[in-house]
Amino acid sequence: MNHLFQLRPLCLFALLATALLGHSLTAQSYVVETIQVPKDISLEVGGMGYWDDGTLVLCTRRGEIWKYKDGAFRIFAFGLHEPLGLLTGKRGEAWIIQRGELTHLTDTDGDGRADRFDTVNQDWGYTGNY
Repeated sequence: MNHLFQLRPLCLFALLATALLGHSLTAQSYVVETIQVPKDISLEVGGMGYWDDGTLVLCTRRGEIWKYKDGAFRIFAFGLHEPLGLLTGKRGEAWIIQRGELTHLTDTDGDGRADRFDTVNQDWGYTGNY
């Protein structure tokens, strides 16, 4: 019981510090933004990342890589096998982990769509036995 009384000043200090610093702490937090997804896109997202220009890059379980910027979705790549994660590089570049391989996607001609798909690794094998 004596320990509870010793914690009371510490709790009051923490409450006061939070009240005084609350604004600066809020400024360092994430911003939640609601994105309207078009009805013809099924976003079963497996991974997300950002390019340095602020473009959100998403991979979906259905094999698509989407870009989202300025309120619009644009396809970057499709036909992949259940992408389950991604790592973005410089603009127009991403590494995608799919069921059967790790793939490096690149937009080499600058048209906004991946046109080079390089297999980085596929040594873990792929079977129907999960």
